[in-house]
Amino acid sequence: MRFGEFAEVSGESTALYFGRLFAIEMLQPDLCVPGALDHAAAELGLNEELVARVRAEAGRARELIRALE
Repeated sequence: MRFGEFAEVSGESTALYFGRLFAIEMLQPDLCVPGALDHAAAELGLNEELVARVRAEAGRARELIRALE
């Protein structure tokens, strides 16, 4: 199944899976397949600027998570 096919089935499933890719990239980058997030974003038609903004916010979330540990 291609990533874009999730959107045809359920927008919620697409958002959940995309969020999972972000979480892996943010919290466990050693387990992240290089380019997986960018490829999924391109398949969904998300522009690079939007993905870059979310990645910037992920840095803030990472700081909060580490503070809670």
